[in-house]
Amino acid sequence: VPGASTGLNAAAAMAFNAQLTLVKLGDLYRRRGQYEEAERFYSQIAPDKPKIDVFEAQYNARQRVNTTRAKSTNAQGTASRLGGLFSRKPSVNTPGQASSEVEITKSTATNAVETATGVVEDLHRANLLLKGYILSDLSLGRTAVLRANEAAARERFESALNFATRFPPVFGQSAAARRFQVMALTDLGDLAFRQKRYRDAAKNYEAARLRAREAHRLDLSWPAAYGLGRTLWALAESETSVS
Repeated sequence: VPGASTGLNAAAAMAFNAQLTLVKLGDLYRRRGQYEEAERFYSQIAPDKPKIDVFEAQYNARQRVNTTRAKSTNAQGTASRLGGLFSRKPSVNTPGQASSEVEITKSTATNAVETATGVVEDLHRANLLLKGYILSDLSLGRTAVLRANEAAARERFESALNFATRFPPVFGQSAAARRFQVMALTDLGDLAFRQKRYRDAAKNYEAARLRAREAHRLDLSWPAAYGLGRTLWALAESETSVS
């Protein structure tokens, strides 16, 4: 249906903007110490969690985009070469079926382009869906920490990291995947430090710091570097007290 894909993309973008609004409202209540209210808004970000196999399918779709684009290029080249035959007078070596072959080849090229476009747009919608899911996990995880539900917080942070790490092709060439990885790793580091699991904290902070530097995100690198510094200090103090 013409325009249906565009409409779906617009709907997905509107839904994601609504999710961002829910995050901001939840953050407002969280900063005010009203954790139950914050959780109420966060819980509405992604109430229907997408299944992992959905994003596995999107990964496979990305591979099909590359294959389809290659086929499209080859088909268009063939159409151009066959079309050139008709600039000359037909001869006994030019079969009458060549005209229909040109049309078939051009049709194949058009279908390939449309298929590639459709898959890319599907990936765009999956991108927004995945971002919403990760934002939900991070937000609810941070609230769980403040409500002393550390097991739930760890599960949320690990889930966010898993989705941001396992499905980066959904994000295309953007730095969104790496940004979410850094955020999840830093949160895991904060939780581990809180629980005095200093070695785990240092590992998570270091990974977050390196990925932030790779993405040229100094704003995300500083929290990880600060966490790493205080963790190494605490680790040194604990080892000294034991000895």
